[in-house]
Amino acid sequence: MAHGTDRLDEFLRRPQRAVWVIALPMMAGMILQVLFNVVETAFVGRLGHEALAAMTVVFPLLFSMISLVNGIGSGVTVLVAQAIGRRDQEEAERVGGTSIALGLGLGLAIAALGALCGRPLIARLGGSTAVADLGWSLFLILVLTSPLLFVSAFLRFVLMGEGDTRTPLLVFVGITLVNVSLDPIFIFGLGLGIAGAAVAAAISQALMLLVFLYLMLWRRRNLVKLRARHLWPRWSTVRAVLTIGVPASLAQLTMSIGFMFLNRAVGSFGDQALAAFGVGARIDNIVGMPVLGLAAGSVAAIGMFAGAGRADLVRDVSWYTLRWATGIATVIGVLAFAASVPIMHVFTSDQPTIAIGRHYLRYMVFAYPAFAVAMVASRILLGIGYPNVSLAIIAVRLFVFAVPIAYVSVFLFGAPLDGIWAGLLSGTVVAAVASALCLRWLVWRRDPTVRAGRKLSLVETGTT
Repeated sequence: MAHGTDRLDEFLRRPQRAVWVIALPMMAGMILQVLFNVVETAFVGRLGHEALAAMTVVFPLLFSMISLVNGIGSGVTVLVAQAIGRRDQEEAERVGGTSIALGLGLGLAIAALGALCGRPLIARLGGSTAVADLGWSLFLILVLTSPLLFVSAFLRFVLMGEGDTRTPLLVFVGITLVNVSLDPIFIFGLGLGIAGAAVAAAISQALMLLVFLYLMLWRRRNLVKLRARHLWPRWSTVRAVLTIGVPASLAQLTMSIGFMFLNRAVGSFGDQALAAFGVGARIDNIVGMPVLGLAAGSVAAIGMFAGAGRADLVRDVSWYTLRWATGIATVIGVLAFAASVPIMHVFTSDQPTIAIGRHYLRYMVFAYPAFAVAMVASRILLGIGYPNVSLAIIAVRLFVFAVPIAYVSVFLFGAPLDGIWAGLLSGTVVAAVASALCLRWLVWRRDPTVRAGRKLSLVETGTT
């Protein structure tokens, strides 16, 4: 474990630098993902506002898949990082091997469920019949190829857990260039329309999986090796991953369900409002991705420090990350609002859609700093073994504040779209306050390393 020990010792010596070593490649990858989404949405936008609305309608379902991937994958990252912090290579490799079988099983289950239930669900998420038909043509291809997504993503989370985020970034850059090249070929050249974007994505996911398998099996400098004895999943390891991953997934799925309800409320104002909400979400991603990258990067660092029993470093890195994330969200949010009209022109030239989207951003510019606090806090709590707290906070944000305020305002009192935007803003602020209070109690008033110090066998049996 010499290579991993060297990396861990370097992180322990320079903890704040460790956050950036892990986070910067992730931030770059997420920004690249946003840019790719911008380009792909611009391609689809050339098909008309109905195609844009179809992407908006399908987004919560795709977000549900990504939420499950990221949530369970977070469990993989945290357990690998904590094992490395304890200098337990065997346990780290067991988690890595189990992640392949777990990803394949979950991917097949999601493919079957999506194929059976996807079409009627899309029809109920808002928009016209034409929008629903376009959405189904996109979703069906993506859901049937979801096993590729799950397995490749879980391998990426293993690398993140050992502190290597540079390799996933390089792989992602190459695969994204392939995807961008394939999009216009399938969307316009072969005349597949919006379904062509899904075909290009499926081919790209298959290539990404092959690259990650090659790296994990044959690259010598990996700390976590894929060994045959670990590929057959053990229940203790699966349960340990799910103990952290399921609440994390449910937290993100709760967001997806909440935005399904919000889509329906926005959809009552017409397809242009729905398209504007989708464009606004893309701009939210532009603001949020650097924060998400910093928050996600802190998970591996905090997991290692917690596994090593260094409560002082957990607290130092938590406060450091919170300050940086809030500052980044504030600055980028203001800049995005100031440049909102030209940014929206990248997605659509429809003036009513642009006007609605800019009005949405008048509210969201105040929500971005609060979002940064809530997001970073949830990742810190995940890294030290408290995924249920972030689930509760997100549920309160959406289903106690955002959705009820939106529905009461719009359907009971006949308010304009401002009622929906106000609900989102108030829910985000409440989530930030609740997150800060949880951090104060669980990180600064209690020992944040207690849960990370346990072996998988202790997690499995529920030892406290």
